[in-house]
Amino acid sequence: MPYAEDFLSSLEDYELAFLRKYKLKSYLKPTQEKIREEIRKRRLLDRELDRMVESREHNPNNTGCPRCDSKKMRRDQIDIANGAGGSGSKIAFAAAAASTGYDLTSKGEKVI
Repeated sequence: MPYAEDFLSSLEDYELAFLRKYKLKSYLKPTQEKIREEIRKRRLLDRELDRMVESREHNPNNTGCPRCDSKKMRRDQIDIANGAGGSGSKIAFAAAAASTGYDLTSKGEKVI
């Protein structure tokens, strides 16, 4: 199974709802269609997806991502050079909820 389908099938319904709300338009059209197809395959209606987001969004009881409560985190490593001719590089780490891209690095979360 290709990566996009693998990723989408691994999401819970509520994570798919957040992906639709916050990230859908950031993907290329073919990937957007794969997301919509996954929603159709699960027979999720727009109002159900909206309710899932409303019930979890920024809930103080969330134990995962502060926005969506997902426990699926994406961690990216980025090499930063010191400009043209500069020597050395730094490595920055960023963490985000996989379904929403919600930035966790500025929330006091230890990333490394």
